[in-house]
Amino acid sequence: MDLSLEVDAEAETVTITNNGESEVDLTGYQINFEAGTDSEVNQIRTLSGEVVIGAGESVTVAAGGGESGDVSLEDPYEGEVLNNENPDVVALLSPEDEEVARSDESGDSDDDDNEGGDDNEEKETYTLTASVIESEDNGIISADVTVDGETKTTSPQGKDDNSKTLATFELENGTYTASATYDVPDETWESDEEEVEIDGEDETVSLTVYPPDADESEDNDSDDSDESDDGTSDNSDEQSNDEEDESVDDDCPEEEPEPEPEDDCPEKEPEPEPENDCPDE
Repeated sequence: MDLSLEVDAEAETVTITNNGESEVDLTGYQINFEAGTDSEVNQIRTLSGEVVIGAGESVTVAAGGGESGDVSLEDPYEGEVLNNENPDVVALLSPEDEEVARSDESGDSDDDDNEGGDDNEEKETYTLTASVIESEDNGIISADVTVDGETKTTSPQGKDDNSKTLATFELENGTYTASATYDVPDETWESDEEEVEIDGEDETVSLTVYPPDADESEDNDSDDSDESDDGTSDNSDEQSNDEEDESVDDDCPEEEPEPEPEDDCPEKEPEPEPENDCPDE
């Protein structure tokens, strides 16, 4: 006999599943609602009526103090018997009081919820505040902002009331991509994608949306600029070459005539006539 038990402490039910390949007859079987404790109170109850479970099928037993089930107890409880805070172990007993199946601790679903809360506390979230502006400087606007696959709409805008233009996201630590779209008649404006890193504190991001023809207009302006640069550069090159030629000419001064060589041989002065030593007669 291959049976398993699943306990729902909130609903006050026990589900019995037949994992075998043939049906089982559980008529007269009992459930011990506190099989794991030494309770002074008798917590054993007998299944009411005929209970037959087909192969691979299950039945739900109602304890009496909660939801109804496929099977009831001969002496149902009027209040709760399955303890959520201190889980019980539930066992299925044969008419001879032999244990044939035992559950995990009841209230598992409640424990899972509590564990999930602990996980949420460990993984803290931080606020990312996103706003949107137009590329044409018309102030902050209402637009759709998408962060990590989640889309929110900023509140209606007003240039003098920026507090109503924001969309907020609760995010764990990590890197996210933010973008925005803005619908106007007959077209949709879009922003570039902005990468935002959340690292232990709140963050903000401002997204600028552009009209669809913004990229084409920028390309045309760029082409015109290139043509102007080409035309100017040709004239500039010619002028530059002329200036270089003039500069070369200026660097070469005119040659001065070489001075005539000095005459190292001075003219001879005439020799004086010899004095006449003979007196006149």
